[in-house]
Amino acid sequence: MTATYNYEMTLALLQRAVDEKGEDYNPRGCYYYDELRQPKCIVGHVLSYIDSSEGVIRRFIMSEPLGIEGLIEGLPSRNSTRISKIAPELERLGVSFDKDALHLMDYTQNSQDCNVPWGAALRGAIYDVKGADA
Repeated sequence: MTATYNYEMTLALLQRAVDEKGEDYNPRGCYYYDELRQPKCIVGHVLSYIDSSEGVIRRFIMSEPLGIEGLIEGLPSRNSTRISKIAPELERLGVSFDKDALHLMDYTQNSQDCNVPWGAALRGAIYDVKGADA
């Protein structure tokens, strides 16, 4: 059974991360999960909120599908790519996001990766997805 997250549900999860960490929070050099397997970036927090008690999503993200050869070649890992790129694999794990939810997360994550604090990153993503009426 797949749990599908729409824009509103995903926005609430992103806002939860902003509320917990603060509007001005901005981790530099971030991955979804850190070396201690704790959520670090904003999308990592969202994924941790919806993950099963067994940590299926976290284990999937932390596994390196390309091996050491991929890292040497500079290929992206699951832990550092856009969420929309791994969405099909997440769906096989029972979690899916609609188009607007993926756009919202990708935009927020990309802004964070460009050193924009989480609050501003989320506001920019909302505007990008829903426009001035949001």
